[in-house]
Amino acid sequence: MLRIFQELRSAGQTLVIVTHDERVAATADRLVSMRDGMFVDDTRLAGSPTRGLGDLIRLED
Repeated sequence: MLRIFQELRSAGQTLVIVTHDERVAATADRLVSMRDGMFVDDTRLAGSPTRGLGDLIRLED
């Protein structure tokens, strides 16, 4: 399954994967973590700058 995700990403597709498996999460370019229904962390794993969590939290309004 992860190979298919990689192929889609290489073709320019954006994927949103929800997982509790840290090994799957480690394959992502970006990791957004939630705790108790709230966004608590937003990390770029590939080294590119990220938008602030404030931009994500506004989506809840």
